[in-house]
Amino acid sequence: GLVTYATDNGDWIPGPNTSGAVIGATSGNGAGAPYRESSTYPTQNMDWVSPAMGTSLGLPGEYGEKVATMFDNDFRCPANQEFYDGVVGGTLPPGSPDPTAIRASSYSAMLGFHIASEISSMGASGITFGVDVGAGRDAIDSTSAGYVPNLAVLKNPSGKVFAADGVRYVDGNDVDSDITFNTFHRQLKGGNFMDWGPSVAAGGGSPYKFEVDRQTPTEAGKQFAFRHNGGLNQIYFDGHGETMSAAESTDVDLYFPSGYTVKAISRTNDPTTATGAVIE
Repeated sequence: GLVTYATDNGDWIPGPNTSGAVIGATSGNGAGAPYRESSTYPTQNMDWVSPAMGTSLGLPGEYGEKVATMFDNDFRCPANQEFYDGVVGGTLPPGSPDPTAIRASSYSAMLGFHIASEISSMGASGITFGVDVGAGRDAIDSTSAGYVPNLAVLKNPSGKVFAADGVRYVDGNDVDSDITFNTFHRQLKGGNFMDWGPSVAAGGGSPYKFEVDRQTPTEAGKQFAFRHNGGLNQIYFDGHGETMSAAESTDVDLYFPSGYTVKAISRTNDPTTATGAVIE
């Protein structure tokens, strides 16, 4: 799906700066945001699934039906049996399904590849980028000059993870934590579809939580992300997939473009004390 989208759209990666740019720039965070009924129109600006695979999955065009189908049927990992049990951040958009009746999202794209540096437009296409996916950059020290979310400029696609097992938001570290459905059409930190990944000292609701040793996932991490015998399934930009141990998955080079400076994993869950690492 990624390759098909990129081939049809000048090698651009589906996400907040491309397929989600319009919904991100025009909708705000309100429940009355405009929505175009189409199998490929994103459900929120971070939704890369619909633009990339809406046609091949046969997703419905109607918003509520699409959300339920995407999470509960066509794009659900069989090992993911978790249901949403809470709602965060405002009122659900019109036509939304009851989040507690659908399973939680199965996969997260790596947000670091969707942060563009020094970009204001896509040139000939006329699309202006108005989505600040870098707000609250708790994982980033600095971006790679000239990087844009485009396969033509992505170095080492066989060594960079596009998406991985993982639920968008888990509120806490224990297995009884709430799994929350993000209600906004416009997101700044990933929404229901993206996350920083396992390598950074993740805070908030990341499912990629580790014990203090930074080698052992928390019980919630095992349940919501490392759900395959303690391993993590990941798919790379070149199309191949791998299952990694939790310890292997913390390699920071996997989740950010070359040239970024990122707050590395260190031995803490506190991003303010993590050490910086330049991505290869």
